[in-house]
Amino acid sequence: MRELAASLVNVTIGSGIFVLPAVIAAILGPASIVAYVTCAIAAGLVALCYAELGSRVATTGPSETWARGRAP
Repeated sequence: MRELAASLVNVTIGSGIFVLPAVIAAILGPASIVAYVTCAIAAGLVALCYAELGSRVATTGPSETWARGRAP
């Protein structure tokens, strides 16, 4: 059973690392690099939002904790 779970994780990660960039490159051609840089910037901005939220709430927990505004 563990081998099956490991295989599923391997397929999921492998497709994200190898297949998705190949599909995007086939669709966009040379502009795919610009698309990846744009997505990286957008993901960085989302990470900065989470970092700011995390600095405002002293308790640990999922994003739901931040959304409820549970400050100490």
